[in-house]
Parts: sequence; structure tokens; C-alpha cells
Amino acid sequence: MKLNINMLFSATWLTLAVSAPLAALSPDRIDKRCYVEDRLTYFEALGRNDWSLRCKYLSYRSYDYNVYDDWGNRRTALYFSSYYKPGNFNDWFAAPRVKNYSCENYHYRGMVTCLSDKAFGSSSLLFAPGERAIYDAYSQEVKQLIVVDETSTLESINLTEQMVSINSEKRDIGQVSIVKIITSSGQELVVTSEHPLLTSKGVLKNAQYLTNRDKLIRKDGVFDEIVSIESSEVTAQLFSSNINFKDAVQAGKSHLVVTQGFLSGYLVEDRSKEMSQRLAMRDALPAALIF
Repeated sequence: MKLNINMLFSATWLTLAVSAPLAALSPDRIDKRCYVEDRLTYFEALGRNDWSLRCKYLSYRSYDYNVYDDWGNRRTALYFSSYYKPGNFNDWFAAPRVKNYSCENYHYRGMVTCLSDKAFGSSSLLFAPGERAIYDAYSQEVKQLIVVDETSTLESINLTEQMVSINSEKRDIGQVSIVKIITSSGQELVVTSEHPLLTSKGVLKNAQYLTNRDKLIRKDGVFDEIVSIESSEVTAQLFSSNINFKDAVQAGKSHLVVTQGFLSGYLVEDRSKEMSQRLAMRDALPAALIF
């Protein structure tokens, strides 16, 4: 099975090294710089890091930390430097977001380290060690996928582990439609528009067809009503991934998984049509569960 893995946003800030004037600032002021004034998308932050490294404002060691995690994979959100005039944090420089721009920074040598919008590598799935994007699970050699046990009903959800093998590789960067859902319990869920989610009626609906009248099912079995739905387009790093159940019996069965705390199916890419998508397990699921 092939899955497309896309991208998403969530921003915050982090100060790794604080100069004396910067230390006197309130966290809200630094947050405003990182989250509002100089907020960067994932790809803009990558360009800022490339520019900072090329222009020697950033060491190779710092660049590696900003961009890569402990396993050598790109972080799902990148650290980056925001530049300001030493002694005057309010006098700041909107540094380039592309590698080959001019290296002139007009003596804005003060730096605060921020965190970019978060990369939405996929509607991450629940594995035994916790939530993982498929590519991250592959890189970390995670083998135990959490699935809904076949004995489960809407009134009694039981989760179990299944051993899987995963292969994943990066593909092109492209535009992806995503849906941000907020539920009555305050939980936030962001998935691709085609991502199938299980509703309280026992129906799998693609995220783009959900409404405020629908209730999703949390992994603990609690129904959680949708209160807000927002659609948007994002630029995304795409991946192609294969997930295979090691148990031959289980490989031939349908499975529901857990996405960001909610029960769902997951998307695969049709091998015969590179850009088309279909639902994994759709043909195997009972007709009553399909919207």
C-alpha cells in the first residue's frame, strides 16, 4: 500500500541563546516576533537556514541542529534565526528566505531562535511508541502499528498491536488540500481533505465531507462533536510509503487505525495511476461503514 504524506502548520518559538537585552524581554514580545512579525512556513525556514549557512551567519553545527533531528531526518518544524539590531530588539531585519539572496544583513547581528510552522508529513498514525508520521516511523524502524481490534463495536472500542513492515521515500513538493477540525472537547485534528474518519454512525467519511452535525470517535470510544471545520491549501513535501502487515492472515483483512487520537482509515496511492488516490481497505469494509 502506498500512502501520500503531506504537510501542516503550528508555530511557536524557542530561545537557545539569550543576550542580556533580549533576556529582559517578556516571552510575549519574543513570541510576537517569532509567531507574527517574522513567522515562517516550513519551506521559508529551510531557505532562511540555507541563506544563514551560506552567508556564514550560522555554523554547520547549528544548521544541522536547526534542520535535522537525532535520527538524521528533517524536523517536522525547523528552528531558524530571526535577526535584530543588538541593543534594540524592535529594530529587526526580515532576513532572506531563499539561499542565494544577497548576504548583506546591515549589521543586524542579534539573533533569536524561533520555530517554524510545523510540517504536516501525514495524518500521523498511532504506533506502539506513540504518534508518528509514516516516514518517521520508517526512519525510526517502528514495527508495531496500533489498530482497532476486529471484535470492536461502536459501543466497545478495543485497540491492539499489529506487526508491520514500512518503506518510505520522499517525492516531489506540491500543493495539498487539508482540513482543520476542532471538536467540542477542544481537540484539534488536521488531515488531508480525502482522509477518511469514522463517525459516531459507524460511517467512514472523507474529511472534506464532514459537517458540524458529525461526531468523531476518539480512541477511547467517546463521541466528540465537530464544532469547527476549516479547509485550506498548503505546500507540502510528499512521500510514497508502503505499510505491510507481517501476519499473512491480517494482511488480507481491513483495519481501522488511530489518527491524532481519532479512529480512521488511511489513504494509499493507486499504483497504476500515480496521482490518483483511493482508500486503503475500502473494498474490504462492510458497505454499511462506507459513506
